[in-house]
Amino acid sequence: MAVKAKFSVVSITDHGNDNKQVKFAAAIAGEDNKSWAKYTPQGSLDMMISNPDASSQFEVGKSYFLTFEPA
Repeated sequence: MAVKAKFSVVSITDHGNDNKQVKFAAAIAGEDNKSWAKYTPQGSLDMMISNPDASSQFEVGKSYFLTFEPA
């Protein structure tokens, strides 16, 4: 079974040498996130990304879906 979550980027920190730290928080604000907030009222994710093509896909203030499933 997969679990889908919605997270928003709260910060992106450039650590040099193509290393960017991207911090996410559970998307809970606003009417459009009401259904997500009901089941995931709090959550955070912190990633260090060393691939510029990958890190450039994220933008502060935007939300992204995450799907968790067994590996």
